[in-house]
Amino acid sequence: MTGLTDDQIRQTYEAAKEMAAKDNKDITAAIVKKAAGKFKPAKPVGNAKSKAKKAIAGKSINLSPALKLLARAEEAAEKGSSKLVVKELVALRKCLEDLAAE
Repeated sequence: MTGLTDDQIRQTYEAAKEMAAKDNKDITAAIVKKAAGKFKPAKPVGNAKSKAKKAIAGKSINLSPALKLLARAEEAAEKGSSKLVVKELVALRKCLEDLAAE
């Protein structure tokens, strides 16, 4: 659960308890890992970081800031904070517009 906030750890534990109880089992590391999975970003296919920096139309563009904003918007959506989601998406649009203008 490294990298999770205190709230995410609590939610993970509660989800793990429910998952174990549903199958009438004890909580195991595998169940906790599965429960914590919703808070971990999806593993990139291939090397996303290098792909984000690949040359596009002969121009090198660093998409890392945009990807970070997108991840923050996803986290806000998981928390149910629509205002924060909109704020992060507006920032993402601005970031992408800036990158397109370069």
